[in-house]
Amino acid sequence: DADLQILDDAAITTPLRTAFDCARWLSFREAVVVADALAHAGLITPELFRAYVRTHRRLRGVRQADWVAQLIEPLSESPMESRLRVLLISSGFEHPIAQYVVTDGAGNFVARADLAYPEQRLIVEYDGAFHFDQRRADDRRRDAMRALGWTVLVASRADYYEHPQVFLARVRRAFSAVAA
Repeated sequence: DADLQILDDAAITTPLRTAFDCARWLSFREAVVVADALAHAGLITPELFRAYVRTHRRLRGVRQADWVAQLIEPLSESPMESRLRVLLISSGFEHPIAQYVVTDGAGNFVARADLAYPEQRLIVEYDGAFHFDQRRADDRRRDAMRALGWTVLVASRADYYEHPQVFLARVRRAFSAVAA
């Protein structure tokens, strides 16, 4: 059967090899997006990816794959969360904690935040274009975090693509306010 012959001749790859090849050939941020998505789906683990990179040292682009391996975050829930995290890290900020659970003084669940810097009590979140339907619930959740003394910064598509330096300046000011 011709269809089966095509499948037999097709190049099939594993999720691990796909992540590795993307880590070598895509832009750094997009490579992290792919690796995060595959890890979030449970198709690769950061440990397995790092081991795979270590065993393929002679291939072109492996240095970038090393950097991607250091940033894989299985808890990242969207490509824009991954991009925002990489923007923060590549701009000199510490690695934020993904999907951080905020609790009140009694340890009760209050909210889960996209990215957090707990020592600074700083939350960074991304709101996508289709976020409007859950906007009111997000506003209440963010108000609850602010009431507990957290600073909550929300990034949009425009913040990331059109005005990243303006958004990063807001993050820097939030860090400075904590240090003061």
